[in-house]
Amino acid sequence: MDSKRVRSPSFPFISLPEAVHRARELYDAERRNLVHPDVAVAHWGYARSSSGGKQTVAALRAYGLLEDVRGELRLTDRAQHILVREPGSTERNDLLRAAALSPPLFSRLWDRYGADLPSDKSLRSWLVLEIKVNERSVEELLRSYRETIQYAGLLPAEEPRTRIRVAALQELTLSFPLGEFKVVRRIKADETEMMRLLFDLWLRQVTEP
Repeated sequence: MDSKRVRSPSFPFISLPEAVHRARELYDAERRNLVHPDVAVAHWGYARSSSGGKQTVAALRAYGLLEDVRGELRLTDRAQHILVREPGSTERNDLLRAAALSPPLFSRLWDRYGADLPSDKSLRSWLVLEIKVNERSVEELLRSYRETIQYAGLLPAEEPRTRIRVAALQELTLSFPLGEFKVVRRIKADETEMMRLLFDLWLRQVTEP
């Protein structure tokens, strides 16, 4: 029996919107000049030897926003174009989608499920049992992945939810000894006749012969 421990696949420490924000901070300070890693992480508020700084560098590299040049760091062409192009433009959207799917594990998730994600239970099962992701990392992985593909426009926009004032529902409930009749909003004047017909139909259905 092989007793070697299987290493959990890596994924970006931060989601794409946060990575773009970090790239913006570095761009504002250094433009596209070469910068020492210690200086880069200092721009993000990290100490030289902090794990957060190293993980942020690794995340930007995973999204293709940062590159190594002889031991120093520099923002990539992709990062610069994302930062300077007009938000919502086709070119910027394409670059964001490419960045979102650059991390191998994110690309693998997208290839398997696309925008039609299954339940969290199914995702956890596949990631832990098939991909060998550490169970303690799954929640963070799924959060980062969802934020990333949403930011990149790879998920359809959510339809606005209808908001109902709960406090007002008591005013819209008719209570009587045999039961209750409840509606979710006030009825418009031109809808009253239709409601009368529906109520009459309902009353016939519940009346004993």
